[in-house]
Amino acid sequence: MRPITTWFPSSTSPSAPSAPSAPSVPSTPNIEPPRKRQIDDLRQEEADRREKAIGDLKKRLENKKTRLEGQDYRRYQAVLTFLNHLQICWKEKQHRQAISVSLSVAKCFKGGKYLAKRIRSWAKYWLSEREIPRGNMRRRVLGSMMKGLYWQLESILRKLNSQRVS
Repeated sequence: MRPITTWFPSSTSPSAPSAPSAPSVPSTPNIEPPRKRQIDDLRQEEADRREKAIGDLKKRLENKKTRLEGQDYRRYQAVLTFLNHLQICWKEKQHRQAISVSLSVAKCFKGGKYLAKRIRSWAKYWLSEREIPRGNMRRRVLGSMMKGLYWQLESILRKLNSQRVS
């Protein structure tokens, strides 16, 4: 029979093989990995940037000096609604995609996919430049009105000239 020391190796015996020791784990508090902290910091910065943009947009809409009218006012309202809706979704941890949020906002403004795409592009433009491109509808309407007035005035002048000659 074998001696007991060979069955149960002891650390004091130099000839006995030592058992593999478990890796030592430092006793540190539960710390998040650095990558997760960086991502959380970036998300917080993005949320702060979005909140500041929403505040600036509200100021722009309420500004009495540079009053927005018609199509431009609608654009700013759509972007404000879109950014507010995104902010609420992020706070409630719903993480809806910007496409679905913009589609729901576009439906509120009686639009479809095209308006949703434009709302997203206007929002990106607002976040980077703090400005939304102005609509050219005013130029088209005023241009067509001016052309109409021009032709009406020209026909009136022709009638007056023909009456003078006669």
